[in-house]
This record gives sequence, C-alpha cells and structure tokens, in this order.
Amino acid sequence: MRSMLLAFLLSTFINFGFSQNNYPRSIKITYVNFSIETFFAIPCNFFDKEFAKNDYKLLQLKKKSELIIFGNSFQKFVKVKANGIDVRGKIEYVLHGHQFKYCFDKFAIFNDGVNYFRNIELVILLKKNFRI
Repeated sequence: MRSMLLAFLLSTFINFGFSQNNYPRSIKITYVNFSIETFFAIPCNFFDKEFAKNDYKLLQLKKKSELIIFGNSFQKFVKVKANGIDVRGKIEYVLHGHQFKYCFDKFAIFNDGVNYFRNIELVILLKKNFRI
C-alpha cells in the first residue's frame, strides 16, 4: 500500500510538477489597426477574411520572458455580459495541450466563441509593447 502511494505521488510530481510549464510555448496575435472603420461590427468568425490582406499584422511571441508576462495576463479574464464585439484582433496559443483562441475589440472585450470577457491588463500589454 505504501509503495503504491509513493508511486502515485511520484508519477503525479513527474506529470504535473516542474516538467510542465505554466506558460504557452508560443503566442500568435493577428490584428488590424484599431482605428479602421467598418459599416458593421465584425464578428470573430469573419475576422480572417473581412479586411484587406495588407491590413493584417502578425505577431509571434516566442521569448520566454514575453510568454510568461502574457501567460500571466491570460489568468485575468473576467466574464462579462455582451451582445457582441467589433473584432480587431485575435490571440491564439496552446497551454497544457489545449488550444485557446480569443478574439478582441479595442475596448478590452474578448470572446472565446461562446463567452465574453474583459481583460484590461492584456490590452494594455498589447498597446504598450506592440503599439496595437
């Protein structure tokens, strides 16, 4: 019994301890200038094809320091009520084997396809570091 408990604790430590990172391996941010005006609000599922090709900008974060800072900000999503957003960007990343995608507007509202969230810290990071 004791050896089974020790084996269980050891396997848990190996699987969930220091061997796994608590930040994404890479983060992909696709966005357009927040000042672009459209005739109607752009929903998340139309973002990739609604703007001219030269309007899109792509950022790939791979530096560990950036990944940690942005990864920490992903913990700050607060669920809010919204009827929709006028999408100007999306963030995609993989964390612990799960793919995440959030579309966002210029007012710090994010959508994961189902729910709406506010994350002011993340938008401030985007604006400050990348002049989005």
